[in-house]
Amino acid sequence: MASALILLQLFVVLSTFHESLASRRLTELLHDSPILFQYHNGALLSGDISVNLLWYGSFKPSQKAIITDFITSLSTSPKSQIQPSVATWWNTINKYYSNAKKPSFRLGKQVSDPDCSFGKSLTDKHLIQLAAKAEQTNAVSVVLTADDVAVVGFCSSRCGTHGSSPVGETENTKSAYIWVGNSETQCPGQCAWPFHQPVYGPQGAPLIAPNNDVGLDGMVINLASLVAAVATNPFGNGYYQGDASAPLEAASACVGMYGKGAYPGYAGDLLVDSTTGSVVYLHLLHLFDQKHTMGLHCCFAGTTIQTLKLASIPSTMQSSSTAICSRLNHFKPPTITRSHRFPLLIRALSSPTVVDSTTTALVDSGVKPQWKAAIDFKSILENKSAVAENLKNRNSSANLELVIELYQRLLELQKEVEDLRYERNTVANKMKGKVEPLERQRLIEEGKNLKEKLVTLEEDLIKLTDALQREAQCIPNMTHPDVPIGGEDDSIIRKMVGMPRDFTFSIKDHVQIGKELDLFDFDAAAEVSGSKFYYLKNEAVLLEMGLINWTLSEVMKRGFTPLTTPEIARSFVVEKCGFQPRGDNTQVYSIEGSDQCLIGTAEIPVGGIHMDSILGDSSLPLKYVAFSHCFRTEAGAAGVSTSRGLYRVHQFSKVEMFILCRPEESNAYHEELIEIEEELFSKLGLHFKTLDMATGDLGAPAYRKYDIEAWMPGLGRYGEISSASNCTDYQSRRLGIRYRPENSTSPPTNPKKTKGRNVSPPEFVHTLNATACAVPRMIVCLLENYQQEDGSVVIPEPLRPFMGGIQVITPK
Repeated sequence: MASALILLQLFVVLSTFHESLASRRLTELLHDSPILFQYHNGALLSGDISVNLLWYGSFKPSQKAIITDFITSLSTSPKSQIQPSVATWWNTINKYYSNAKKPSFRLGKQVSDPDCSFGKSLTDKHLIQLAAKAEQTNAVSVVLTADDVAVVGFCSSRCGTHGSSPVGETENTKSAYIWVGNSETQCPGQCAWPFHQPVYGPQGAPLIAPNNDVGLDGMVINLASLVAAVATNPFGNGYYQGDASAPLEAASACVGMYGKGAYPGYAGDLLVDSTTGSVVYLHLLHLFDQKHTMGLHCCFAGTTIQTLKLASIPSTMQSSSTAICSRLNHFKPPTITRSHRFPLLIRALSSPTVVDSTTTALVDSGVKPQWKAAIDFKSILENKSAVAENLKNRNSSANLELVIELYQRLLELQKEVEDLRYERNTVANKMKGKVEPLERQRLIEEGKNLKEKLVTLEEDLIKLTDALQREAQCIPNMTHPDVPIGGEDDSIIRKMVGMPRDFTFSIKDHVQIGKELDLFDFDAAAEVSGSKFYYLKNEAVLLEMGLINWTLSEVMKRGFTPLTTPEIARSFVVEKCGFQPRGDNTQVYSIEGSDQCLIGTAEIPVGGIHMDSILGDSSLPLKYVAFSHCFRTEAGAAGVSTSRGLYRVHQFSKVEMFILCRPEESNAYHEELIEIEEELFSKLGLHFKTLDMATGDLGAPAYRKYDIEAWMPGLGRYGEISSASNCTDYQSRRLGIRYRPENSTSPPTNPKKTKGRNVSPPEFVHTLNATACAVPRMIVCLLENYQQEDGSVVIPEPLRPFMGGIQVITPK
């Protein structure tokens, strides 16, 4: 129940209340005013209603708990809850049920669709079909879409909706539904305010999300208003005011009344816990003394409750999906599905810490993006020359001119939508008072025309957003100023360690050594799996295990947390890390008939651990050392001289280091990673060189990359055994990984409003990765460098304790 109480924070914000009212009870603070909405003789939801949840996309158990706790709290007796409570707020709906049985919402069944059976770009028709998957008799089916799922109109005109549709072929049976989307990676400044900086207005520090999940906390804000709306106007002929095609109802009546001194973009003068920075709620977090009792205020369809306040439910922020089935003898279903859309400020794409656009949808041509990267378009526009030079130096095919053109067109279209939305709201407001019949009819027609224009513009906005995202995702990371310009041959040697061993006998390569010592079987593996696969045998197995365990133990001494990872990842996670899972020369194995891939490096699943989350400043840096098997197609490598034996294979074991850190620390951690690699290879007695790789050999994610190439006598050349890359915020902007700085170096713009807060806006972390041990190539190095004239191979001393004490591999 404690988590349910915390959920009240998601849709109520406390305004400062005078200390003398501290001892007054919640019920003493109620001041009723007449119901302002007109009843249109339609059915309302009544009796016991099950709220069935349809989870569409990926949701963590902790995220599901936030929603289910809120739903459960609706049916809990107010007397059993610490006040003010969710149930007390919900009981204000009773004013509408003087002659009918009041509704009792209870958590029902839950259905999960993690694989997104309709894809990740949904229409209203899809929402209705999803709602129908759950039981519809005396039940409400709430469709909840994950943060990477696009819904037509999401962010551009709505955060959620509720509507109704026929059930089966029965004319008098209707299903009313609600949908809510997770906005964190698409438009948190619109649909998750005040837990994220607003799109417009003063850009003060947002409130800390009570569950530390901006997307889900925002969803509850929107879900709360839509539950009220679906109860009082489920089929479009219940309680509302104005035109039926664009009604003002319980879900859109509260016009954003916040704390004392509130105005657009500022939630008001709120009590904040000085320790955590969270908004303090009466009795909910037990963080302050009784004498500091706060007042809340909520406009619920004309009922004023001065102890409850719908904090951030502007008329635009509606979301949730509910299906309720009711037999209505007096109700004739409309021929089309009603879907309430509410005004929403269109988000600009210039914010460096906010996702760039609205949602994905079907486009006329090309492949639609399945996820959104938080690309800093404003920075691209302001630094056009530098970006163009960077593309040239990297030999990138990204079309910068097209990206800029699309972005400017998008800004213009957003302005058109915003102006049209404002005009439509103006018309709606004119109909609230007494209006002559002819004038009312004219306003109704004008409102309908504006709505049709708006729908067309919204569709254009979605297509334009997708086109922009598709092109912009091709732009690589910027480059460190010290990186050499050119191709691989232009890379600069930054360090040379050791000297090549002087052999007094004929050198063998690792393939011949392995055959004579019975360490490999390439032929049998080719029969079983195909070329570039292998069996390790005898001491080679122990050598692999020894390398892995020794490497893990050495890296863990440097403060890294060990991991083993999933070796299958969803395609969009692979893409967000900067790898292309499809195409003629892809290095990624995709699983046919699914959206999953085999990983080519543990960098992918480790990067995904904190996907779509805000980390605490004190938790950084996060250092991981992960073991996994890796799978690569090695497309385009046929005929390469280094393809022999173990050097280039399709499957191998690898130990990977991965760091998430503050932006100002990434260069230092990049140096730390390369130092760890150099130390490891030095302890093994290898001769190697460290290279500062040139721009043409960086890859899209890397800001700077160091490679280590070791001398391989049998190959007669240096071969790459490791790399270390600083990806800055390239991956985190795609993966949605941010952190909230504990202290801001710049003073607040208004000290009075930020008094007691420690809530700097979240920033994207920087990510770095480095190979600690790629087993096959390490085996190549060790066998070729430590081979003896008698055919044996000496085991480097550091590895011996990890191989059962074996010192030498001798011929059988």
